Amino acid sequence: PRAAKVETVAKARAGPAAAPIVSVAAAAPAAIAAADVVHASEVRIEILSTWGDASFCGLTGVALLDANGAYVNVKASQLHCDPRDLSALGYFDDPRKKDNLVNMRNVTTADEDLWLIPFDAGKRHVIEITLPRRTALAGVAVWNYNKSAEDAARGAREVVLYADGARLRAAT
Repeated sequence: PRAAKVETVAKARAGPAAAPIVSVAAAAPAAIAAADVVHASEVRIEILSTWGDASFCGLTGVALLDANGAYVNVKASQLHCDPRDLSALGYFDDPRKKDNLVNMRNVTTADEDLWLIPFDAGKRHVIEITLPRRTALAGVAVWNYNKSAEDAARGAREVVLYADGARLRAAT
């Protein structure tokens, strides 16, 4: 598979932060080279670990960037999350739902704008975005869970990105 530039911010900690924790080809739009663009109709984000919380993992937002560096419009109906949210534990009224991942309110601590799932190390924790057609993608931005300093350990620490089933790797 084609290499994608992957930049991981060392430690995403609590408090509102405008910068995503993971960005692929996070360069200025004018600097995006053709080699950094991947054409895909599905993007999968696998969450491998948290910053220490053994029971929960959460994110504030996910965004795809096109070949020009602009955000791709992703609707909640294009998302599949496994687990979906805390309804997996029977908490059906909790506002931290999958739809919040694409509401573009990523600098927030409000429950109504966050996503939270049960986390069990070694089990599947996946976000899948299905686009209506193959799209030229130059970036993926993921904003970490930002509810409070006490909950900072619930954020994703390690993630793996896939485009149409092919694992993206860091460019060397």
